Amino acid sequence: MDLMKLKMLLNSDKYIVPVYQREFAWSQEELIRLVKDIEDSRRCGKEEYYMGSLVTFHLEDHYELVDGQQRLTALAL
Repeated sequence: MDLMKLKMLLNSDKYIVPVYQREFAWSQEELIRLVKDIEDSRRCGKEEYYMGSLVTFHLEDHYELVDGQQRLTALAL
C-alpha cells in the first residue's frame, strides 16, 4: 500500500469512476464535516490526516476506482 499526499493524488493520475459505482451522494453537510475534520486535525498539530483507502485498478493510462469514489470526489470538489 502506497501513502500519497492529497496534492499528489489529485494532480498526478487520471481516475475513472466505472459505471458500476453509485453516483456521488455526499451532502453539503458531509463535505463541510470532512473539511472541518481536516482543519481540526491540522490545528491539533497533526501533519497527516488519514482519509482511508482508495482501491483502484490500474489500466494503461488511468486508474479505475473500485472503492473510495465518494471521498476522492469530495476532495476534488
